[in-house]
Amino acid sequence: MHVHPAIAALRDACVSQRHHGTQGPASAAVNNASAVQTAHEAWFASPRVQAVIEALGRYGAGASLEACPALGRCLCDYGAARELVAPMIEGLVRALTRDPLSEAPFRFKVSHGLATIQLLAARGATLGLSAYEPIANTQTADTALFSDREVHEIVLSRVARGVVHTRIGAGRIATQKRVWRAGETLSVNASTQARQIHKVERSALLLQLTREPARPRPTRLVSLTSGETLRTASGDKSASQAVMALGVLGALGERGAISVMQETALNREEDPDVRWEAARQTLGLEPERGLKVLERLSEWSEDPLAEPARALRSQLLEAQPELRVLLREEAV
Repeated sequence: MHVHPAIAALRDACVSQRHHGTQGPASAAVNNASAVQTAHEAWFASPRVQAVIEALGRYGAGASLEACPALGRCLCDYGAARELVAPMIEGLVRALTRDPLSEAPFRFKVSHGLATIQLLAARGATLGLSAYEPIANTQTADTALFSDREVHEIVLSRVARGVVHTRIGAGRIATQKRVWRAGETLSVNASTQARQIHKVERSALLLQLTREPARPRPTRLVSLTSGETLRTASGDKSASQAVMALGVLGALGERGAISVMQETALNREEDPDVRWEAARQTLGLEPERGLKVLERLSEWSEDPLAEPARALRSQLLEAQPELRVLLREEAV
């Protein structure tokens, strides 16, 4: 049986997966970090990267990009952007050539035609790379996602064609076609703008800076023809997890969680999406308590859930008159 040398190396005592945290009188090869890790640490420790990390922390804490020059230069100056990224790419390419089964120590996502890696992160701000690949038979999207995320980008290589959508009022979307070439920059305002790349003829690489608030507003899927919001989702990851957990409890019929759901729905400090899901699940598990929750919510005029609670309560009582019996029993 023929075994490729790279696969056979995984059975060796000096395999790169065992390089980290090795104790005792092992060989120097085992004690040393892998070539990839060494390359990453050298890039990370460089004065240029350390200056960007410090500036990224201030930017994530709320400072303007202009007030963080070490970071701002990388998003507006083509030379500065390449000086930041090129040593990392070149170092990792050399390391992976020597150690092809190692992994680059970055968080990443890969989808059809797009790959992203997160280079640095601090206080809600992230700096990363996005690589777009040519895709055959692409179709123009008829919707766009508007998220509570501020974005600044600079094109590092090739040409990208796309559009920028701007919400300019209720039900109104302005769309501008754009062509971005190497060295050109673009910015996207949180919640009111969305950028879409439709076509690249060859691989296009972008350096991207993003910033999200501690409590982001909901992300909205908007129709580009009518401007109508088709769907919303919580912009807060922890809130999304809580919504999912409430849905699971409701699907399992976990009546022991009703009191917690009721308290969550009435907690004005909680995320509105989480509160609404808690109200829905309370209603599904125990209609009487659910109607009581809707009534309480509808009484709080300044609460963002007041109007939808009134509407849902009226709709339910009209569609299912038998629910009025529960209200009369409560009144007695």
